[in-house]
Amino acid sequence: MNETTATSPIKPASPIGDSTILIKTAFKAFPKVWWRILTINIVVLVTISLGTIPLGLIAMNYIGGWEVFDKLVITETLSFKDINFNVNDLYNYGAVLGILFILMLTWVITFGVLGKIAKMLVIRDYVQRKTTNPIDLLFSKSWQYFWSYAVLGLRMFFYVSWPFLLVLLLAFPITVNLSIIPSNIRLILNLLVTLLAIGTFAFMLYRSLKVILAPYALIDKTSSSEEALNESINLTKNIWWKFLKNILPFSILMFAMSFFSSLILPGLDIIFITPLTLSFFYFLMLDMQSRKNQG
Repeated sequence: MNETTATSPIKPASPIGDSTILIKTAFKAFPKVWWRILTINIVVLVTISLGTIPLGLIAMNYIGGWEVFDKLVITETLSFKDINFNVNDLYNYGAVLGILFILMLTWVITFGVLGKIAKMLVIRDYVQRKTTNPIDLLFSKSWQYFWSYAVLGLRMFFYVSWPFLLVLLLAFPITVNLSIIPSNIRLILNLLVTLLAIGTFAFMLYRSLKVILAPYALIDKTSSSEEALNESINLTKNIWWKFLKNILPFSILMFAMSFFSSLILPGLDIIFITPLTLSFFYFLMLDMQSRKNQG
């Protein structure tokens, strides 16, 4: 489908630390983006189902067919002898089932990532006053960002989680050997480990907020994963506390909307929360970029 020009310009400018205008801008964008994002969610769900259900049926048939499923899920009387292989063939069956599992997991992750990219492209097209067929975004344009987005996800994970991994390496020997440590020293070590865990969690939260804008920077500038990560870190540099205060009102509002909408109809919150959240953070990134360039 050819791209067409939309009628509503986007003006996502607001002082850092005041999220009111950004929230209003996100709600203004909602009528034009929600159905495209919902379409992408539905198509991703259908695509994942079409890929995983046949593989699941193959796996089920491989280990004994529907009789095994019936005993496992319905009657819960499955025993090892009901499964259609013997111990000597365990290696071969395990290899086949492992391959099927890897294929299913790859299928789910691939289209999950493509769906996330496509939904951000919807917001980018709205900002650029363009509308594109959401199906085209999912199955065509999203592939242009797939590998960069995947690498960015790994970079973000390592950037946020390495303090936890470091603390785990330091604390694990202590926790394992607590039983041979005198009780008075054990109490002090438990306290230190607890404080270290709390500090690590706070530090990881701090680092996660510093890179939260990286996916939006990647989509906005079609940059590399390294450039997008550095862009997010630089945008939040020296204004982390103001950045957090800008996010908190929106986060509280989204939590309230999610809670009350789930009381009306479970799953209804997806229609509202995803478009508003994507819009808010995309507009916030653009606003911070603009102010950084002006400053």
